[in-house]
Amino acid sequence: TDIEFNFTSSQFDSKNRKVNRFSALLDGAAETAEARVIRYFSKGAGFVHFRRNAWDYRIYTKKNDLQYGKINVPEMEWTEITAGWQYRFSGENSLNAAYRYGYGKEHIGMIVDSWPFTSTLVNLLGVKNYNSIDGYVRSHSVFIQSGGRIGARNYIEPGLGFIFAGTHGRYAYRKQDAFFNVFERGKYRMNEYRKFINAGLSYRFSVHRVMIITRLHQLIPIGKDKRLSDAENVKIYGGLFGRLSLAYWFY
Repeated sequence: TDIEFNFTSSQFDSKNRKVNRFSALLDGAAETAEARVIRYFSKGAGFVHFRRNAWDYRIYTKKNDLQYGKINVPEMEWTEITAGWQYRFSGENSLNAAYRYGYGKEHIGMIVDSWPFTSTLVNLLGVKNYNSIDGYVRSHSVFIQSGGRIGARNYIEPGLGFIFAGTHGRYAYRKQDAFFNVFERGKYRMNEYRKFINAGLSYRFSVHRVMIITRLHQLIPIGKDKRLSDAENVKIYGGLFGRLSLAYWFY
């Protein structure tokens, strides 16, 4: 049994960068926690992988060293748990199965002042725009893949899986002055549930110490979309994802 645990934490801030006579300052922090447990047995192995990312960003926009607006992301995180199983028949021929659960959430707050386009008095007593976005997403996926060697240099792995994803979001805004008079407000919600078939194919070609790996995944939407939203209906077509890798072995 192998057990691994990693944790990283970092803080950062950037220098002012001018964009269209404005300057932006970004500061924040990021944390990543990761753990993996692998259990080996005869002709195979099972594993559980946990990963959690958390971010905290703040962006300030300025002109002539005077703050104009602020975008604050106090909470944005993603948690993922993957459990898998692999069984080897003979040589490199194997059967792989994996289940993945993902959960992410975020909150974004934004304040926009009228400065520097108006006087200091108007900016102090005038109307400000307050915006907030809250949301989270949950996903479940199952993928089964079997592969084997074809000839001396080719290895192919077809696979088939299922993905279920649900998103829940809310956007709210209000226009308010320094005396707490609200001139306009509104909110929108978006709750959607999607289901996809995940058809995948992995191909690996090796010669001497060089290896070329190609991975393709085609997402095919199935069933009817369940939408509880104030926004207009949007049709989902799925998508094709690909990755090309080149590896070289030094030993």
